[in-house]
Amino acid sequence: HHRRALRAGVPAEQLAQLPVWRDTPRFDAVERAALLVGETITVLPEPSIRDRDLRTARDVLSEGAFAAIEWSAILINTYNRLSIASHHPVPGAKRPLSHQQEQP
Repeated sequence: HHRRALRAGVPAEQLAQLPVWRDTPRFDAVERAALLVGETITVLPEPSIRDRDLRTARDVLSEGAFAAIEWSAILINTYNRLSIASHHPVPGAKRPLSHQQEQP
């Protein structure tokens, strides 16, 4: 989704900082809350940590924004897992060696 984010106007420097979003000042409070929701829904830490993190995000986001981000993360994770389980080919992606046919 990197190219799509760039086309939408997200600075490349900010995209590069996503893996360390907790440790960089590059993201504002709302962006951090959204990233926290997405990460929490994806990783599913133990319930006490999950509840704490989602409460933290709710303190920043409106109810509508929280629900939209939460459900978006749930749907994206669902689609990703279905795609992985079904070995769905990703257009333009390099196929892993284990899926390439051997040449005679």
